Amino acid sequence: MELKKIFFDCEVFKHDWLFCFYIEPTNEKITIHNDSLKLFDFIVRHQKNHCFIGFNNKFYDELILAMIFLGLDVYELSKKLITMKDNFHFSPEYKQIKKFNEQLGLYSYDLMNTLRTRQSLKNIEAHFGARIFESPISFEYDKKLNPEQLKEVTEYCFYDVLFTKKLFEEIEKKSSLFQVRKTLIDYYKLPYSMLKNTTNQIIEFAFSKNNVSESPKTYKYIVPEKLKNTNKQILDFYTNLLLHKPSKGNEVDSEQKNFISNGMEVTLGIGGGHGAKQKFNCDFNSENNIFVSLDFDSFYPSMMNEFGFYSKGLKENIIPIWLGHKRTEQEKYLKSMWKILLNSLYGIMGSNFGSKLEDWVNCRNVCISGQIILCDLIEQLKNLNVIQLNTDGIYIICSKKDFEQVDSVIKKMFEHLHLILKKDLITQGKIWQKDVNNYVLFNKKDKSIKVKGRDVKYYDNQLVTNTNGTLSINRDVTISALAIVNYLLFNIPITQTIYDNKNDLSKFMFIIDRKGANFTKTFYGDKEVQKVNRCFASTNTNLDSFTKEKLGVKHKIPNCPKHCFVWNDDIEKLDYKDINLDLDWYVKYTETILNRFLENVIPTTK
Repeated sequence: MELKKIFFDCEVFKHDWLFCFYIEPTNEKITIHNDSLKLFDFIVRHQKNHCFIGFNNKFYDELILAMIFLGLDVYELSKKLITMKDNFHFSPEYKQIKKFNEQLGLYSYDLMNTLRTRQSLKNIEAHFGARIFESPISFEYDKKLNPEQLKEVTEYCFYDVLFTKKLFEEIEKKSSLFQVRKTLIDYYKLPYSMLKNTTNQIIEFAFSKNNVSESPKTYKYIVPEKLKNTNKQILDFYTNLLLHKPSKGNEVDSEQKNFISNGMEVTLGIGGGHGAKQKFNCDFNSENNIFVSLDFDSFYPSMMNEFGFYSKGLKENIIPIWLGHKRTEQEKYLKSMWKILLNSLYGIMGSNFGSKLEDWVNCRNVCISGQIILCDLIEQLKNLNVIQLNTDGIYIICSKKDFEQVDSVIKKMFEHLHLILKKDLITQGKIWQKDVNNYVLFNKKDKSIKVKGRDVKYYDNQLVTNTNGTLSINRDVTISALAIVNYLLFNIPITQTIYDNKNDLSKFMFIIDRKGANFTKTFYGDKEVQKVNRCFASTNTNLDSFTKEKLGVKHKIPNCPKHCFVWNDDIEKLDYKDINLDLDWYVKYTETILNRFLENVIPTTK
């Protein structure tokens, strides 16, 4: 079934509420103000062939909708909803609201829930370089809105609706999350009301048993038969541990131990292992110096299937079916769907939110077995230069004559454990590695760059796809990440990258967002300002900086420039000359971060 889209948002004041809708493909704008019958009629007429798309609508707008239809005090409950947040689910009103929404069965999709982000829409607007448009009327305003005020609030509400539409389109262009979720629902003939749920929730709904036995409080890892001939020290470490069931607020089973595996120190623990040659860099440009990446295909799901370590809450072991589809499927959305389903299984088992598919024992079994297999893989590649061990694979530097040994190990892994190892080569390029979680890698042949780590993650100013299929949005001083990548891979001076990019202001934005429950106000100098702001470092010494207030005391914001040029409008309207952009501030800021990768400070040179 083809679903048309309606983007929407709502605003609530003491004596007014309004909903704004933007209908595709007609581009029609509808505003409904203080008229519950009109609102109900609109929803009923559109709910069976439209999907209502918003930002945080699952946990706010749709609850407001139910409050209106139930005749509840919308303003007081909306305040309660905002202040109580997740605890509102325990309020006496929530049960009534939840029951109504279940009966309504609205087809909706929540971008905030899909991204699994705690960023507000205003924060994302800031990172996109868009106008950061706050409500022109205080939500504490205690009078009925006059026609002019209503016009201003409607403009504000539609701005958020249209930005939500833009955000949705950007996400779909990057990873098609909505289309993939709809494909999942269509494939398994599930109700479209499931669109608002996460992939984990959909998997639980469709594939979990009704009754699941209680898992034990403690257990000891039992080595699978096929792994008993691996490193005895590592096996002894894991089999001698008494593992405990995780509980909220209780950090347990944090034991770690270091091992030397094929000349590299590897740290193994309960939640994962890692190893890397620290502050390592290498150019590969000959047959005697080739970069090889060995990654297991669907590593954790494959182990679940091979050793029977899948969730005991599943109706049946569906993993081999999903693995088969993922490896043979050609249709774009279906292929993505199988990948997301498989990647979600391990996370569900290790969650702690009451899912029927939670299975902490098999979650531990998968993770521990994976580390044993990875270390065994390293040891089978003896005499090769292993430079990194990560969650599902390793990096090595070797010569062309070593390929026979590598291919032999790949074959053995499949024959013995039915695990598929994918081999990728870079014959010309470079790697600069701080540690397992921070590195930059360049393939000269196809000009591709791979990065990992907070300091370089957003070097290309784009949305970043996470391992769980969600997206990260962060364009905060991304010129710094770009300059670091250029320096480490291409020896381009920090100053050159920063000065050469001065006209692209999207790379120089510094986002101020008042986060934390105890911070109540944001100040620019002595002036109180809105919660989310965008600024740039400036050479104009007449400009102020930002602080945020907690319990009446102003606190400096870390890394905030001393002189900030504030610009909360669309940055396309701005020229770097208007700012007096302090390029040297960005150079020093970047050099500080670069020192996380390097031993010594890189001197500033213009």
